[in-house]
Amino acid sequence: MKKTLLLFTVFLTITLVNAQGSASGADGESFTVGNYTFTITSAANDEAEVSGSTDTALNVPGIAVDAFDAVTYTITAVGSGAFKQNTAITSVILPASVKELKLDAFISATSLTSINLENVQIFNKNCLRLTGLITLGDLSSAVVLGDNGLGRANIMDIELALPALETLDRYAFVKANGAQNNLQVIRFGASLQTIGDNPIFYGLGALVSLEFASATPVTITDSANFVAGGMSIANVTLYVPSGATQDYIDAGWVGFKNIVEGSAPTLSTNNLEQELGLSLYPNPTNGVVNVKNSSNTNVAITVYDLNGRALLNKKVTNTTSEINITNLASGVYLFKVKSENGEFVKRILKQ
Repeated sequence: MKKTLLLFTVFLTITLVNAQGSASGADGESFTVGNYTFTITSAANDEAEVSGSTDTALNVPGIAVDAFDAVTYTITAVGSGAFKQNTAITSVILPASVKELKLDAFISATSLTSINLENVQIFNKNCLRLTGLITLGDLSSAVVLGDNGLGRANIMDIELALPALETLDRYAFVKANGAQNNLQVIRFGASLQTIGDNPIFYGLGALVSLEFASATPVTITDSANFVAGGMSIANVTLYVPSGATQDYIDAGWVGFKNIVEGSAPTLSTNNLEQELGLSLYPNPTNGVVNVKNSSNTNVAITVYDLNGRALLNKKVTNTTSEINITNLASGVYLFKVKSENGEFVKRILKQ
């Protein structure tokens, strides 16, 4: 009887040890809190990444407590393939602690139209490729833009500033299939050190200005290799610091429409409206938005909510028209205006 009891005790001890070894607490182990799954990335530093969720509108917490060992982990990343091909996700709110989107984090999440990126520093390969994003917003913290990191998104932004960027990989910017990317001006800070060797600005047919803040340019072997997909650098003006023109030429930055010392002009929706002879008013509105079409060109207007959902379409062929959004809830809406001579996006507040 004593031998049986001893053997049972040994067996129970081994079972408990094995159970503890397979539970949370080690790098690579996962745990669940509510509708979110997390994977420990550094047990030593109490850090983890979000690796999955059943929610469609994600609100990722900045910390998560593993109930098994009562350890509080800081969430610092979205894991590799965490939401790959997840077509149910429509929006994502990231906490300030998330600094990295890992490989394929949201690739082919085609319904994803809204995500805040102001604190993200590292955008790994394909992390936001083939999403439904229509605006990138604030990328002021971005240090690395990986291969196809922002590829194939139908971006409506006309300007993009990357003041902290150090590494710009190949195909970082690629227009969406069958869509127009609206980026016209891209500004780089003085920290840029590495540029990929394949087309960076593939298909960005609207691009007219590239601004670089560093007086010491990155050396490139073939500037024409930056572009493809119907885009030509002959249409792009390069803006460089005072006295740096020859340095950029010597570093291989040739073939552009022009090299100008100074800052690229700041584009505004108002300027584009004036250039195209279009005006949308009032803003804010109580429900009716007037459209003045001075050039009397054919105009197509699509109204989106901030989640990227198209709410209504309007074709304007007269010099005056109106769009009625009385039935929409109060809030901000994106009016994408496209004429024969160009296009722009205007934010209008519905009171």
